[in-house]
Amino acid sequence: MTFELAAKGKEFNLNYNISNAQDKKTRTRNAIVDAAKQAFLTNGYYKTDMGQIAKAAGIDKRTIYRYFSSKEALAFVIWQNVLAFVIDFGMDTKGETGYLRISNLLYHYIEGVKENQNLIRFLGEVDYFFSGEYPNIEEADNFVKYILYRGHGTLLECIEEGISDGSLNSELNAELAASTISNILFAISQRIVLRGEHLKIEQGYSYEMLDECVRMLLDSIKAI
Repeated sequence: MTFELAAKGKEFNLNYNISNAQDKKTRTRNAIVDAAKQAFLTNGYYKTDMGQIAKAAGIDKRTIYRYFSSKEALAFVIWQNVLAFVIDFGMDTKGETGYLRISNLLYHYIEGVKENQNLIRFLGEVDYFFSGEYPNIEEADNFVKYILYRGHGTLLECIEEGISDGSLNSELNAELAASTISNILFAISQRIVLRGEHLKIEQGYSYEMLDECVRMLLDSIKAI
């Protein structure tokens, strides 16, 4: 009887220790991701090294490699995290028609860009750095799977609603229109955030072009 109780006690302690070990791994991984995100958004991807991330996370640099094989692996994790946040700019906006919903969504997106320039700057940097073939790592595969799974969400829903209720051009290909709009806005947002001051000097405009782009996009898809 005593032996059985002792054995049960030992088993309980073992499970408790396993749980503690798992919690510690989760905390360490989260600390690394948080430190990498802060470093990438503050200093840029190029100027950040693993030593800086380790120091910010309060761990030895060798510990990072138990969780992430490279700086590139960390970049894809942060990239997915930031992209998910940016895609959600204005996604909870409402409107009586599909056109009004997409109009509110796009103008809320502009405000999101203005308030989160460091996120857009990071997206532009990694877009350029990983413009060729993605590295053969799990994090890159997960990033692609996320993009495919996420799709265009509310943007596509607004376009389909607008076609259905007659507020948007009935000849629109909803999927193509959603892809085109999202890529145009991402591209011009990145250029304006990265070169806004130069554009203001060279062309006389910077963020005004983002507003004008949205206005033109809305005009192009609105029902006549």
